[in-house]
Amino acid sequence: MNVRRIGVGAVIVIASAAVSLTMVLAWPGAAKSAVSAAPGPAPAATPTPPPTPPPPSTPPPTPPPTQSATPSPPPTTGPSPQPRPTGTGTPPPRPTGTGTPPPRPTGTGTPPPAPGSGTPPPGPTSPVTMTIHTVPPLPGIAFLFDGNPLVTNRAGVASVTQRGDDGLHSLGVVPFTLPSGRRRYVFSRWTGGGDPAQAGRITLSAPLMRRSSALIAGFTILCPVTLRFVTQDGEAISPSGVSLVTLRSSTGTQVSFSPRGTAWLACRQPVDSGGGLRLVAVSDAVHGIVISGANAAKTGQSIQPGAAASPDLVAYFYNLTITAHDAIFGSATGDVALVTMPDHSVRHVPLGPAHGVTLDDMPQGSYRVSVAAGHAIVFGEDVSLSRTATVDVTVISVADVAVTGGPVVIGVLCFLLLSPRRRTWLRSALRYRRKEVSSG
Repeated sequence: MNVRRIGVGAVIVIASAAVSLTMVLAWPGAAKSAVSAAPGPAPAATPTPPPTPPPPSTPPPTPPPTQSATPSPPPTTGPSPQPRPTGTGTPPPRPTGTGTPPPRPTGTGTPPPAPGSGTPPPGPTSPVTMTIHTVPPLPGIAFLFDGNPLVTNRAGVASVTQRGDDGLHSLGVVPFTLPSGRRRYVFSRWTGGGDPAQAGRITLSAPLMRRSSALIAGFTILCPVTLRFVTQDGEAISPSGVSLVTLRSSTGTQVSFSPRGTAWLACRQPVDSGGGLRLVAVSDAVHGIVISGANAAKTGQSIQPGAAASPDLVAYFYNLTITAHDAIFGSATGDVALVTMPDHSVRHVPLGPAHGVTLDDMPQGSYRVSVAAGHAIVFGEDVSLSRTATVDVTVISVADVAVTGGPVVIGVLCFLLLSPRRRTWLRSALRYRRKEVSSG
């Protein structure tokens, strides 16, 4: 009986010892977990005393002592509390225990600086935006920025955003994207690009992305115009007879063109206005209407393409009457009038039985008039036609030569028929007569 009681007591004592040993081995892991979950270093330099760890679980009750000679196990105590890390940057001490702690990581990278320990590294360059406006507002206009397309929206605006830099960038207009129809548009100038020398170029090359900026692209508006020509009396002139028209606009631009068909003329032009551009109406002064090489334009007249689609241009025309007469007898003569036009072409006009002709509607200008009259000698006339005029050409006919040359011929023959003595006497008499005349 006593042997059985001793055996039961021994089993109970061994079980109590096993439970206590298990609790001792398990407590360092719990302490390690508490240290791992602890917050980072506190800014205070003086550490706060760590809280008292919770007491270990109460072991099961020990059976009443027996009369066994087996000694009781020593009392168990909880693990020593781990010190709380301080803010000095020193890592906490490795917890003690029977388990093998995990290896500490050894990275070669530099840890990031602590907050407030220094100046952070510089950031990337700030983005800048370049905005393009069109005057007038034109949607769908394409620009090429460093080879990349930019297309304006319905308000005529396009933009690009990227990191700012001081390098050169190119910006150009794509001409074939300009709209057409009842109005046409041609590039006129830039403003806001920073280089006035490039204002009129269709492509800019400048440090456009140095800072955020706004550029304005101005376009000239072209209107269709069909010119009509009339005389000062209001009679229509065929456009086929007009070879060239020259206009000078109110903006200082001069243009020359053939008037056949429809011409596209500038009707609104962008001009500088307080750092921007605004559209102004354009008027054109008529500088020339060339017909047969003569400028027949009426001075002082002008047109406004945007206001009239078919304006009338006035050219001056006058009548020129041509006659010819004999130099000695004064009678009318001549068969054909030869009129050299301002363009140096020669016009042959029959004089008719009356030896005269009138040319109607000759454009004002300079002409040369002559006649054809057989073997006669003709003296041509220059005329500047600025009003209705008459030209009378003088002709020296064969009869005139015979009348004026006969006495001269007879005198020469008589002189030649005289003997040498009489010719000498005649010469001496003539010399003596000249001396008396000169002395008297």
